[in-house]
Amino acid sequence: MLKYKIIITLILFCSYVYAGAIKVVPTSAPIPIKKQSNRFNLHFFGSLGLIHFNLKDLDSKEKISSTAPFIKFGIELNRYFNLETIYANSISNSRYKAFGKSKNINSHFKQLGIYLKAKYPIKNFKPYIILGVEQTKITHLKKSTQKQNSFAYGVGFEYRLNSSFSLEAFYKKDYKDKGFGNRAKQDIIKLTSFGINLNYRY
Repeated sequence: MLKYKIIITLILFCSYVYAGAIKVVPTSAPIPIKKQSNRFNLHFFGSLGLIHFNLKDLDSKEKISSTAPFIKFGIELNRYFNLETIYANSISNSRYKAFGKSKNINSHFKQLGIYLKAKYPIKNFKPYIILGVEQTKITHLKKSTQKQNSFAYGVGFEYRLNSSFSLEAFYKKDYKDKGFGNRAKQDIIKLTSFGINLNYRY
């Protein structure tokens, strides 16, 4: 009986000593995940691209189209909104099509616009909508110029290649109303444009 008491006493003593020697190791704190701020976080960017204009008289079915290089500068306000300005100037002749025939004509497009872009990032893709104001000029062979101010809206998407460069494509509805400048005042004229460009973010 004494033997068992000694064994039990030793077990309890060792347990007490061992328990006092054990130190609780705290678990490591979780690494905080940084969320991108939705507040203003300004970044500047520039862009080079090509834009294709289509001007169509919906009554007579006459059509003038032209492709122009353009430059774009903008401010990324945060991950959801941009302010942008675009200037396009065609350097080649336009294509005129009417009554089943088409030909090149000495006619050039110029466009200056300011836009607000609302985008929704999905990994490397950023689909977006744009809304802005524009002035479009069409200069013809005889130096006559049609000039039209208008509201414009459109859709597009941007694909991020890396932290600095991205590719972009967009479609805009630039104008749809009677006349265009001083031309065809009684006809419904529609102007649309499609563009692709490469952006560089500073």
